[in-house]
Amino acid sequence: MDVILLYLSAALGAVSVGTIVRIEWLRARAWWAPPWDASAELDYYQLAYLSGGPNRVIQTAVGLLTREGDLRVSRGGKLHRVAGAVSAGFPLEEAILAEVKTRKAGFPAVKLIGRVAAHPSVNGLGEALVRQGLLVDLSRLPGSRTALDLLRWIRLCTLGGMLVCLALMALFGSPPYVVGSLLVLGATWLLVKGYGRLYARRRGLVRTRAAGRIL
Repeated sequence: MDVILLYLSAALGAVSVGTIVRIEWLRARAWWAPPWDASAELDYYQLAYLSGGPNRVIQTAVGLLTREGDLRVSRGGKLHRVAGAVSAGFPLEEAILAEVKTRKAGFPAVKLIGRVAAHPSVNGLGEALVRQGLLVDLSRLPGSRTALDLLRWIRLCTLGGMLVCLALMALFGSPPYVVGSLLVLGATWLLVKGYGRLYARRRGLVRTRAAGRIL
């Protein structure tokens, strides 16, 4: 029983590593997407998204609004809306001004990114860049969704396996194979969780070689 548990734990670890390698291989392949039409022009928000994702877009918008006098920055990094401030018609700028207006004492610039990063206009920038061939949505590539779902199942299985190991250790002490299984499962769980956070931070979008040439 102890040996079987160790084998199963090692198998989960091997499958998780193989799955992550598969996803990263898909990312590398996405980089070689078809060339981009160089005649198309990009605005500063699209360039910001390419260079730093949604966070860079918000930072760019705040910088432009500050330069135009629609926002001011007080001590402590708080943003204040200037009376009579009107955006140039960009939905994102309007959303930022509306969000900052909700706090008369000033809106912390760091928190603003988290509140506005999921705005539809920001997501629309990413989708437009995908259509133009400058970004590739990894989740739409064949096999990627299956690999991501498999990682989620592995994470659940490792949690269940660790609970079984702890129960066996409580009943029979600390058999070497059970302790080894617990360590392998714990390492696998940390690996999968860490990669999941990395994937979420990347938002599943891959810059193509055409985007690299632009930047």
